[in-house]
Parts: sequence; structure tokens; C-alpha cells
Amino acid sequence: MRWLVAPGFLAAADAGFLAAADRDWRTGSDRAGRRRRWHRLAGSPGGEVFLKYYLPRSRLERIKYMLRASRASAEWRNASRLADAGVNVPALLAIGESRGAGGWRRSILVTQSLAGAPTLLEWSRGACACGEARRLGGRLARSVAAMHDQGLFHRDLHGDNVLVTSRGDEPEPYLVDFHEMLRLPWSSRRLCIDDLARLNGFVEAGARQRVRFLRDYLAARGIDRRELRRWLAAVDRRTRRIWDYYDGKGRDYRRYA
Repeated sequence: MRWLVAPGFLAAADAGFLAAADRDWRTGSDRAGRRRRWHRLAGSPGGEVFLKYYLPRSRLERIKYMLRASRASAEWRNASRLADAGVNVPALLAIGESRGAGGWRRSILVTQSLAGAPTLLEWSRGACACGEARRLGGRLARSVAAMHDQGLFHRDLHGDNVLVTSRGDEPEPYLVDFHEMLRLPWSSRRLCIDDLARLNGFVEAGARQRVRFLRDYLAARGIDRRELRRWLAAVDRRTRRIWDYYDGKGRDYRRYA
């Protein structure tokens, strides 16, 4: 296992902790019960961290990734781009990869833990003041707009992939889970709408909150507010198609009807 460690984490981390992170995961469960992607909190010499493990999903994927970066590497790269764009993401601490003749075998990502931070879905279900919800929605809208302005598209931006932390009384959104993110040299309206539809469909929010969120998003991107109605209709259509897709697989993930 080869490791790349961020400078700020280097003084606190040691080879024993990194080796144990790899060893504990490999012996933690039997092969049949192990998830293809697994994550947990762990104590390190520098404090609690978040560990995220990846395995190739199939033999075909092993072949594909003979030349491509691993999922952990892709998540590291995409999170770095978002951080450079001013989007809140958990601090990147270390990445480990094991490769062989058939491509990468497994990879591990170590990030800031954000322990105790609820997901956006959990936060939206709790009791919160209207002002707090409005401020959080505005910050999240600007974060998503900044991501799209960079030609970055999350492709799995639902309520469990946004964490909510607090700075005093102010809620702050943190985006997570970037290994499937797509980067283009231009901004694709279709992919923007897909990201917005996943948030729209998989977070509990009222109609006014959804309209306000999209209005803030368009304003942050410099899109004429007269386009709001067209964007609302497009996001709603895409949301219902996503619902239909999951219904066809026997899963109902919709959060509002």
C-alpha cells in the first residue's frame, strides 16, 4: 500500500496507524459480508479521522482501472478542485493505494471526520428556525453554483451527501462523496439540472424553500431571474424521472409527493 499524506497530517500520522487502517479493514469481515465501499470513523495520532475504503466492483473494472486513477484518487482530486473553488469539503489528510498487474486492487481515503454533523436530510427533518433554513439554503445554493461554474458535476448530490456543521449559530453545508464526479470544460445545463433534481427530490423541504433555493442558485450563477420558471419546470421533470427510475428497481426514495 502506497500512501500520500497531506503536510498538515504528516506530523501527527505514523506508519503504524496507516498500516493498521489497511490491516483492520482487510480482516474486519468475511468476503461475502464486506461492502464494496466501506467507511468508518477511526482514532489517529492526530485525533479522530474518517476512513473510506474502495474495492473494484468487477473484473471489468479492474481492467478499466489499469490506466485510470482509483476511486479514492478521483475523490481526492475532485475534492481539491472544489476546495479551490471555495466549496466546503472535509479536509483531505491521506490517500493509500494498492496496485497490481491487473490495475488498482483497493484504495483508502482519510479525511477530516466532521463527527456528529447531521446529513442535510436529517437536518431538514429536525426542528429549525426559518431563518436558519434560509441561510443554509442560500449557502448551499452558492456552493452548488460554484461547483457547476467550474464544470464539476456531482452526479449523486442527494440529502445524505451534504453534511451540516455549525459555526456558532450558523449552519454550514459540506459536500461529500466525489468519486463519481464528472468534470467538463464547459457547464452542462442537463447535468446541472440532474444535480439539482437529486437535491430537490431527496431532501424534505417545502415548496417555498425549493423555489428560494433555485432562485439563489440562479442568482449566484448570474442567470436571469426570468429563467426561474423554466428551471423549476425542468428540475421537477427530472426529479420525477429519477423517482420513476428507482420505483422500477423496487425502491421508493422520494421525500415528498
